[in-house]
Amino acid sequence: MSRRLQRLNVLLRQELSELIRRELRDPRLAGIVSLTRVSTSPDLAAATAYVSIMGGEEEKTETMRT
Repeated sequence: MSRRLQRLNVLLRQELSELIRRELRDPRLAGIVSLTRVSTSPDLAAATAYVSIMGGEEEKTETMRT
């Protein structure tokens, strides 16, 4: 993976984390949702965000459904 792509992944992770923290005020979300990694395709057409959710299985399932 190129250095440019690594920097972009880090920047996207930071920005998405900030958006989740500031903008999402949904009571169905579990207490702690964090972005662990972002992976961008080499052509920059798509990105996959990986999340970690603290809580029980039911909370995790409901959070991902939201």
